[in-house]
Amino acid sequence: MRSLLAWTVLFMLVSGRSEARTWRVVADGTGDTSTIQEALDLCAVGDSVSVLPGTYFENLVIAKPLTLCSTSGAQVTRIDGNQSGRVITVTAATEGARRITGFTICHGFANDGGGVLIQADATMLHECIIEYNSATLEHTSSGGGVEVTANFCVVDGNTVRSNLASGTGGGLVVFGSQNVVTNNTISGNGCHAAGGGAAVGAGIFSRNLVVGNWSDTSTGGLTLGAEGSYNTIVHNRGPLAVFVGLSEFHHNIVVQNQGVGVFCSYVGGINGQVVSCNDVWGNGSDALQCTGGTVTDNISADPLFCPEALYSPYQISAHSPCAGANPACGPIGAFGTACLATAVKETTWTDVRRIYR
Repeated sequence: MRSLLAWTVLFMLVSGRSEARTWRVVADGTGDTSTIQEALDLCAVGDSVSVLPGTYFENLVIAKPLTLCSTSGAQVTRIDGNQSGRVITVTAATEGARRITGFTICHGFANDGGGVLIQADATMLHECIIEYNSATLEHTSSGGGVEVTANFCVVDGNTVRSNLASGTGGGLVVFGSQNVVTNNTISGNGCHAAGGGAAVGAGIFSRNLVVGNWSDTSTGGLTLGAEGSYNTIVHNRGPLAVFVGLSEFHHNIVVQNQGVGVFCSYVGGINGQVVSCNDVWGNGSDALQCTGGTVTDNISADPLFCPEALYSPYQISAHSPCAGANPACGPIGAFGTACLATAVKETTWTDVRRIYR
């Protein structure tokens, strides 16, 4: 992936100073600084801020290339915006790569990007939990959990859940170009326009689980202008589950959503767009509604998810039609095979809320 490679190269350049320092922040104030923001302000380009477990009530601004990471992971290290503003703003004041890893980012409130707003190119948001944030100041506010307006950014391995936007992208909205959104769980988010789970305008959206999101007027799961591949999109609510614009959409599982499974629109007669090798099944109405482009090798069949009690939700059985039965497509969905038996009951909305609360 070119975006991931570009981010890696830039990060190596800015972090390669022999004199780079790590600033230590402790919740009781006994670290190198008393707050995370103070450490960020004192950092030189390429320094790191290492945060020990605890809850930090702050509204952070990252204005230079650096690494902000927790020592023990997101489950025990929280940055709480206390509903007094956005939790983290990453500005483009100085060029160079930034990395944010291992935090719960919660209770942010802003016009756009309630939890995190990324305005600087080559920023990585990694292994964070982004929850209970909102972008609701105006009816067009977007990015309840995360908003990316920069280029060459990577959003990888995060849990984005229970965020709200009054406009687009309840969980996540991505503008800019050549961004990569991968390996995330996007659940229980909502908006009043398009992309209850996510709205991604360009780049790559791959190997994500989009589950239990909603929109009351448009796309409950995913609004896509990026290439979308190998995702699992289930139990989302809205008139549409997935909207595909001028992009490729392939090797995705889109099942048991409310409304139209996949709606494809190719305005202006754009050619060369491909919707292929998807499993679109058991949705509220038509499986696929596509005009223009190439629509080929899609199936409509029960994906045969593994029993929830024994396996991670939405892994598939070795007998699944998404396990590679069609040699033209190979495996389909975000997760590989994990079992021989399949679930004995259909998952309900109550089940989804319990799993992804």
